[in-house]
Amino acid sequence: MFHRLVVSLLYAVLLIHPAIAHSTHAPRAERAARVKEIHLQTPSEDARVAEQLNLTFVIDQHDVRVRLQLEANRAIIWKDAHIHYLDSSGKLKEVESFADHQGRVFYGDAWVSSTNSSWHPAGRARVYLIRDGDNPLFEGTVYLLSRYYELKAVTAVDGLDNTSITHVEITAPDAVLDQLRDLPTRTHIGSTAGCPTSRRIALIGLATDCTFRDAFGSSEEMRRGLIGMVNAASEVFERTFNISLAIRNLTISDEACPEHASETMPWNVQCSAGDIDWRLRQFASWRESQDATNAYWTLMTNCPTNNVVGVSLIGGLCNINQGANVVARTLNQWQVFA
Repeated sequence: MFHRLVVSLLYAVLLIHPAIAHSTHAPRAERAARVKEIHLQTPSEDARVAEQLNLTFVIDQHDVRVRLQLEANRAIIWKDAHIHYLDSSGKLKEVESFADHQGRVFYGDAWVSSTNSSWHPAGRARVYLIRDGDNPLFEGTVYLLSRYYELKAVTAVDGLDNTSITHVEITAPDAVLDQLRDLPTRTHIGSTAGCPTSRRIALIGLATDCTFRDAFGSSEEMRRGLIGMVNAASEVFERTFNISLAIRNLTISDEACPEHASETMPWNVQCSAGDIDWRLRQFASWRESQDATNAYWTLMTNCPTNNVVGVSLIGGLCNINQGANVVARTLNQWQVFA
């Protein structure tokens, strides 16, 4: 979505009145394959201080090995970024830094091979390292020969309602996973010739409403997912426009939705209060009072309207105080955001 907004800015800079653009989601059959034999190679015992690392794993039942050669993405979280926690009335409860997430975000190249064969270049990857050491866990996206695959950490709930991550799965539509065996024989990836050489950074703000927060078992799980979403979307912008995305603000609402919207946060209400267009209007009004140095603000919600999972003000980019969009929680959420 943000990708289309940048295009709109480049090709329609004369727009004065904001227009609304929608993103729709067509349900599709997803299948998951377990990721096993995960090995992490890093020059440091603490991967969070490493500038480079290698991550290899096997995709179960598909006879495919994947190797990710990764570099630390220290630009994804801006130097003065903070997390603001709000109660249901919109009052500030706590301010926190992103210190726990620093050094866990990576990007790099992906290689594949069949068992006992040589490695072949296959694409790119974006990873959030949840745990290093002898039993590493991670999640993110990997782009293998023109197709995106989701890498998701799977959680389990014990008898005390405590959640723990048990393993990692790779997910994609049914037909796509069946093609994994053919990856090592298809080695052509697109040329990057002609791309601009100077990199720019776009600062963004994120806000979550009560419905989005309530969809996660913990705020840590939600924060991790949002950072991974921006990391994956940034790859698209870097390839297309040579622009990197960086999180500067994250505002997290309490998971308990208020009975009535507050004046300070009119967008933080239950789904029944209004459709996704209505939520965008409330959020855009709130966004005008926020940090004007951000290129954009995004509201994360769990309130789609029918099959509409994203909506944005495309003309608003001509006014730095109006750049806003709303993204509903869905599969491949980062693609809606991008």
